[in-house]
Amino acid sequence: MSNAARDVIVEYLQATFLFDLRQERLDDRSNLFEAGFVDSYGLVELVGFLERTFSIRLTDSDLTSPRLASIDGMVRMVAEKGGAISHG
Repeated sequence: MSNAARDVIVEYLQATFLFDLRQERLDDRSNLFEAGFVDSYGLVELVGFLERTFSIRLTDSDLTSPRLASIDGMVRMVAEKGGAISHG
């Protein structure tokens, strides 16, 4: 599922935060906060998206985890929480 999760996350990030990974020379380990694409307001949106889309609950410690800063980290977090893509 990690490839499917990655694709869904990338599609969301690019559509919501208006950037293209290839054009911006970012990879799955790039810190999207340091690169200036996601800020604290974006984090709130991102958390809601991850919880709705993958039917997971993020804890307070998840919200401050550096894993939320990169695509790779988000995919790992979703997998660890047993997330599945919600179709509803």
